[in-house]
Amino acid sequence: MHYWGNYQGTHYSALKEITADNVSRLQAQWSIQLPGTSSLETEPLVIDGVMYTSGQPGTVLALDAKTGRQIWRFTRQRKARNPNEINPFNRGVAVLGNRVFVGTLDAALVAIDTRTGLLVWETQVADSMLGYSITSAPLVVKDKVIVGVTGGEFGARGFLDAYDAASGKRLWRWYSIPAPGEFGNDTWAGDSWKTGAGPMWLTGSYDPDLNTLYWTVGNPGAQIDRSVRGNGDNLFTDSVVALDPDSGRRKWHFQFTPNDGHDWDSAQDVILVDRMWRGENRKLLLHADRNGMFYVLDRTNGKFLSGTSFVYQNWNRGLDANGRPIQIPGSNSSPEGSFLVYPALGGGTNFQAPSYSPITGWLYLAYTESGQAYISAPVPYEAGRQYIGRGRGSRRQASRRSIPRPARRYGTSSCSRDRITTA
Repeated sequence: MHYWGNYQGTHYSALKEITADNVSRLQAQWSIQLPGTSSLETEPLVIDGVMYTSGQPGTVLALDAKTGRQIWRFTRQRKARNPNEINPFNRGVAVLGNRVFVGTLDAALVAIDTRTGLLVWETQVADSMLGYSITSAPLVVKDKVIVGVTGGEFGARGFLDAYDAASGKRLWRWYSIPAPGEFGNDTWAGDSWKTGAGPMWLTGSYDPDLNTLYWTVGNPGAQIDRSVRGNGDNLFTDSVVALDPDSGRRKWHFQFTPNDGHDWDSAQDVILVDRMWRGENRKLLLHADRNGMFYVLDRTNGKFLSGTSFVYQNWNRGLDANGRPIQIPGSNSSPEGSFLVYPALGGGTNFQAPSYSPITGWLYLAYTESGQAYISAPVPYEAGRQYIGRGRGSRRQASRRSIPRPARRYGTSSCSRDRITTA
């Protein structure tokens, strides 16, 4: 019933009918052509035999999961279109009771009746002309619909919202870039916080027992040019934050890449696992970050437990006792250009779903290995236009391998083991 399969973000299926012995005999049962021409990045939900999926942004379908028969189709025309828009995708929907919730490219949140496909309510979340949009599935927690926004490439100040599922009324908003007087604002130079970006576009995870919401934050703005935002950490970009879903209050945060000049969004899955860790049962948070490092945190308080490279990386010498990277001089973006840094701008991994098996204790993920030089150039901020600051030649990339690589596995062969190691 959730984007990641469950609240814990494990993306794990307990079904046993498909095995290594019979998978070669599987045959297609049905297929449909989804509307639109954009790349397909959606994650369908199947509830009581009905599949709910988004096709082209603005379109939601309900299908008979056994036959593929269309039950209804909802189509919404955009009210505004930013001529500079990028990433015209929709990654999925959320469902609560008899309502389907979906975000739009013009930054609205829509509720649809699951039985009829008719609009129930619509709420404008942000102004798409400033670069905002909603591309990922919301997350339903209790009676709230939690939704984050894109806008990191536009310098649009990121935030996470909670809406009443019945009415569409906004209940709280948490900004990922702190304003003056708020914790973390001193990590930004001058007024750079106003265009600090920090999008919260990928669906988060939730722990019902701790009543805590875990959501990742993307890159700072300007994306590559660091000159305006200074040498501070630029909180809470490239971080995971733990929030109270009832109030939006921050409980703790952990930053993966301070003062990022690489576009290493931390918008990847956070997986919540209860397991043995060095002889003690712990509530863990597992996260493979775009910066090429795999992290284990205590999700009750954000304490750093472990961090290891899962792809080749040459930008840090390791992590200190608190998990802060020991960065190698010359690895961050600059007008002169960095050396050939791994990972490249695309990162070691991205939003594509990893999977954690509670049976084996293994974490499976897709990854890439490539490097590039990061060259920055000053760029003026213009509302609604991309705010990157990339210098000439900074897209030069090199791959360590010329052939596609299979998914890499992280974990232990048994959940009772106390280490998470590389295989």
